Amino acid sequence: MAELAAPEKILKRIGVAALSVLLVIYAAKQLISLVNSNIETEIALSVTSRESLELDGYIMREETILAGSDKGVMLAKVDDGERISSGKEAVRVYFSENDYSVETEIRALDERIEILERSSMDTNYVTADMDKMDDEIEELISSSLIYSAKNDLVGALSNRDELLVRMNKRWIITNPAKVFEQKIEELKTRRSKLKSGLPESSSGSIAANVSGYYYSSVDGYESIFSSSKIPTMTVSEFSSMTESSPEIYSGRPAGKIVTDFKWYVACPVTSEEAKHFDIGYSYPVEFTYNYGTELDMTLSSKITENGNDSAVLVFVSSRMPADFDFTRSQRVKVTYNEYRGLKVPKDAIRVINDVKGVYVVNGTQVEFKRAEEIYSLDDYYIIEADPESDKYAKKYIRKTTVDKDGNEKHTYFRPLSLYDQVIIKGRNIYDGMKVE
Repeated sequence: MAELAAPEKILKRIGVAALSVLLVIYAAKQLISLVNSNIETEIALSVTSRESLELDGYIMREETILAGSDKGVMLAKVDDGERISSGKEAVRVYFSENDYSVETEIRALDERIEILERSSMDTNYVTADMDKMDDEIEELISSSLIYSAKNDLVGALSNRDELLVRMNKRWIITNPAKVFEQKIEELKTRRSKLKSGLPESSSGSIAANVSGYYYSSVDGYESIFSSSKIPTMTVSEFSSMTESSPEIYSGRPAGKIVTDFKWYVACPVTSEEAKHFDIGYSYPVEFTYNYGTELDMTLSSKITENGNDSAVLVFVSSRMPADFDFTRSQRVKVTYNEYRGLKVPKDAIRVINDVKGVYVVNGTQVEFKRAEEIYSLDDYYIIEADPESDKYAKKYIRKTTVDKDGNEKHTYFRPLSLYDQVIIKGRNIYDGMKVE
């Protein structure tokens, strides 16, 4: 074969070189695609983990028995937990079942009339701000949802009547021809008819013997679990209290009155479990018997005894939620530690320049972000979310450059953020790598 001329040799070499470059670029692209195709990510989401103890809790309060009547049917005139003054009527006694049924219906009518009267408004003279009213309704609904999210059913139902009133008022504004006056009159007429059918001598009255908070039920443990015993109570004495039989009252009690707004939950624990708690600190206490209602209660006492491996934790609260069930003994869950942060698989954690962190996909580039765990789960860490206090700590330096004047300039590894795409699987991943 004839030898190529010089220009043709040069062109051939250029063509081979260009082809080689294209092949390298193509191979690199294929490699990048291969790497990228093997990258798997997981969104960094917020998580809360708790360390808790499930315990038996015993309600301790200052309670005074209200003597009742040996005859007739007793009906409380105040709601459970309602404040009552000494001498005020607490219970009415009906001498026949029929009279009792009539009075029960009258009470239900009173509640309906009250709601409708609170809902009424004069649409001829009132200019309603619909946006404001909608905001108020939304706020009440949001409040109930927040309580519900905390498993506090008692709190979730606390706004029930007010929410109904606001929604009724809004309905009146949008339907001005349809008001509640006629329904209110019908209910009042029905109430008057029932009331007139009750004879004067059909009932008697029982007044409160002390001031406090009325409760209709008694269990026989009112004096046994008196909160006045707490300051001098020992572990052995508390154990005896839990094994006591209820007291049998003479006659029929008409309920009881709690004379102190502070109430206590006493929980038997081991001495080792007691070490998790400190007097004076507040702890979330979940009452599983009360639909999971959670209250923040302060540890008022930690009772221990020499030679005894048992202890008693006594929590106190001044909050008395409406419709809360104060059954003497009930299971509670007490949280002593809570960790809030970002959930990251343990396998995603890497170490660069002695900095612990994770790789994340940031747009079209891989970035290494620092991630300090604060709690360990089975397969995950809880990562501190937003550790700004040590943002410029020397150990987090990512790169150092020196300007023409000899001054050092540092860039730092950023902390992991909520919703970051954490790389949990991939080969040959490195900080600054391009991704498609």
